[in-house]
Amino acid sequence: MPTRRLAALVLTSLLAAGCAAPKTPVHIGPPLPASELAIVQAQDPANTGGATVRFHLAFESFMKVGDGQRTFVGDARNGYPTRISVLPGDYTIITRCVSGNYWAYPAAELSLEAGRIYTLRCGVSPHNLTSFRLTMDSIE
Repeated sequence: MPTRRLAALVLTSLLAAGCAAPKTPVHIGPPLPASELAIVQAQDPANTGGATVRFHLAFESFMKVGDGQRTFVGDARNGYPTRISVLPGDYTIITRCVSGNYWAYPAAELSLEAGRIYTLRCGVSPHNLTSFRLTMDSIE
């Protein structure tokens, strides 16, 4: 019996570790101060203004406009971050939006400036209740 309990504990720990969101991915290159990077973060799902349906947003990948190279920052195995840091510029940000058993990968093109924090949120599209939309919540 103790062997089964230990095996169950180890398995649970491994599964929990696989579901944890990764640390904030930073741009690829030498470390830079925050004032030289743009930060894109997901709105806290607990801060939905009293909405009864919660949407969880995380980041899947991003691509500098005109570059054509997609940088993946999250996946189902390692988790999806809720905050990324990138060099300033024009980007296509691909997110993962989840609500209950439904999910989508909405994207947005953003012009990001150094030293700013951009907060995104997702929700139901008002024109098509079966699809999700991505909106800018705030810029700090």
